[in-house]
Amino acid sequence: MVHMHNTAELGGFYWTAGQIFGQVSIHIILSYYVDTFKVKNGSDWLALVIGLNLVWLFCAIGFLRTIEREYVKNFFWLMTGSHAIVQSFKEAKTESQRGEIFTTDESLWKEIREVANWMLAEYEYFDAGKRTEGAKQRPYITAAQ
Repeated sequence: MVHMHNTAELGGFYWTAGQIFGQVSIHIILSYYVDTFKVKNGSDWLALVIGLNLVWLFCAIGFLRTIEREYVKNFFWLMTGSHAIVQSFKEAKTESQRGEIFTTDESLWKEIREVANWMLAEYEYFDAGKRTEGAKQRPYITAAQ
């Protein structure tokens, strides 16, 4: 059970809901199959599925209890990757923290006007490798300038 957070999705909640609906759908399909085809030993199949659901549940609980507490929220939030990038950019306290968003997928930040303005203002420093924490804050410029 690995959380592969796709940034185009609704976030961790989407993944968690998919896991739960996957477990529930097995019961729906099994009930339909047993009723439609009059399968013998249908209750045995039901017991097997319930047993596997319990194993899944214990693994999920065990996993959530063993990971670092700060990451548990990732399985229940609705924020997309783009929203998380915007939020981290706006909440950044230093220039280097703002610059970290450029290590992510460009599609997450290229439409953000504030990021574009900041990048244009700071580009010569990043391009030349001259940017340091103590550098003077440069004013934002617009694309029209």
